Amino acid sequence: MPDGVRGTAGVPPAQATATRAEHAGWRSRGYLPHLDAPDLVQHVVFRLADSLPAHFREKIGTIPVTEWVHAIDASLDQGYGRRDLMIPEVASLVQQALLRFDGERYSVIAWCVMPNHVHTLIETRDGHRLDRIVHAWKSFTAKQANHYLK
Repeated sequence: MPDGVRGTAGVPPAQATATRAEHAGWRSRGYLPHLDAPDLVQHVVFRLADSLPAHFREKIGTIPVTEWVHAIDASLDQGYGRRDLMIPEVASLVQQALLRFDGERYSVIAWCVMPNHVHTLIETRDGHRLDRIVHAWKSFTAKQANHYLK
């Protein structure tokens, strides 16, 4: 791992801790909504930018929202895109990011790094919002993987 990044998992969140009132509740940025609450076990999936083909992204608006998860999962499992996460060094970066704050900001129950996306099962801790946790994972891994891949 490059010097200066060992022991970090991305840029610290703008607000390191959240009050219980700020933490709890449904959130959405126009995508699938998520419930943000401490001590809640959640399945989080994040993906590479090119993992959903253009024809699928155009079609998703015609699919009922209740069927999005299954449709997206099925498409991701087809392995579209660059598949950079199958490179052992890149997969290791993802694993390190996921485990960096395990037991502190969240508890990692399970994870799986696929060629073009990542599955995690985590339990968030009080004071640490899900969106900040996922942002830290994605920011750190993207920067480090892009540096590795040149």
